[in-house]
Amino acid sequence: MEKQETQSEYETETLHVLVQSVLLHGSETWTLTKADTARLQAFHMKAQQCILKIKWYDFVTNDSVWSQTKLTDLPLIIADRRHSLLGHVCRLPPDVPAHNILQHCVNLSQGRCPAPNWKRPPGRPRKTWI
Repeated sequence: MEKQETQSEYETETLHVLVQSVLLHGSETWTLTKADTARLQAFHMKAQQCILKIKWYDFVTNDSVWSQTKLTDLPLIIADRRHSLLGHVCRLPPDVPAHNILQHCVNLSQGRCPAPNWKRPPGRPRKTWI
């Protein structure tokens, strides 16, 4: 029994280090829909079930799989990465273009105009991820 638990822990760590790092590469800049998030979650759950050798016809809840593998939920990881990127951009010097764009987005969201003679373009405002 001990050998099987050690093998499962090794495979879980391999999933975390190899598969999850490639899967989430650049995820802090993704614009995710609910469908995309559901697909990512389904893949992540399927990989964990494969590690635990759970077949598709076995009745095992997702919560029990999470408790056995103790891996973090993918949307939480993506949110942490986004917050980390936002922190880096906020701390950039004011002359860096990424910092300027972030400042303009914040100012526009708070109703401040970027210039005295600026007017909003006609039409519906575009949706943004910020």
